[in-house]
Amino acid sequence: MSLLKRKIIIIGGGPVGCAVALALRSIGLESSIVEERNQPLKSTDGRTLALSYNSHLVLERLGINLKNSRSFPIDEIHISDRGNFGRSIVRASDINLPSLGYAVRFNDFYQNLYSETKERSIEILHGIKVARVDNDPSNPKTISIESEATVEKIAANLVIIADGGSINLRGDAPPRETDYGHQAIVGLVKTKPTPSSRAFERFTDSGPIALLPRGEEYAFVWSCGKDDAAKILELPDESFLSRLQDAFGDRAGQFLAVREKYHTRCVCGSLTKHQRAVSSFWATPLRPYTPSLRRD
Repeated sequence: MSLLKRKIIIIGGGPVGCAVALALRSIGLESSIVEERNQPLKSTDGRTLALSYNSHLVLERLGINLKNSRSFPIDEIHISDRGNFGRSIVRASDINLPSLGYAVRFNDFYQNLYSETKERSIEILHGIKVARVDNDPSNPKTISIESEATVEKIAANLVIIADGGSINLRGDAPPRETDYGHQAIVGLVKTKPTPSSRAFERFTDSGPIALLPRGEEYAFVWSCGKDDAAKILELPDESFLSRLQDAFGDRAGQFLAVREKYHTRCVCGSLTKHQRAVSSFWATPLRPYTPSLRRD
């Protein structure tokens, strides 16, 4: 069994893993990324991300230009409860910011970060699926990674888990998930009038609906029950738009056309006891008790 030695290993070559590697390079620390997928690394993920202005500043310091990811500014967020009185509007101008954040397509954003990582000659080890992370008994400061695919071990002084927290740590059970019995329908919708730089968060009886401005269309996230989501996705586009309009109302105008719709699970994840205990040895982007969306 061959053994590779690295000072810092990052498990996961997605946006978080690439950003961490770039941040470490910016302070003079070398790291290697371990990625399960083989080259060429391509993503068909159609999600739209909402990056906060703080995230934009962090990326800017790392030399990442969001303009290369076709980003769209969010200057205002309209928050309301369907069928109830009142609304809240958050404006960037109220807090003296040029923007509250940016809407960006996951695939564009990811390719931007990945290309920058490769350009800066950061090592990416492809085709390695990590089975577990464990402390080496012969050296408590060394963490070994065993790959299912190649049965390799990689020794490192620091391991950063950036793959969503699915790695088994010293035999622990996987992180606990709570399924809320909801699905989120995700897609792109055209409206009349065309979107401005305003985003919407609309609470409804079936669940929240979010609209993110993307130029001439909105990216939408529509939360509803599992059974309802499957039935709604099977509807013809005209009927789908009618259901979405009924659920959301007319705050954003008339919904005209929809494309690239699919559904994701709504889950809540948490760290295991052992993951918290070894936090001095590694870091993880998984946020305890924070809902996330995962594509089925």
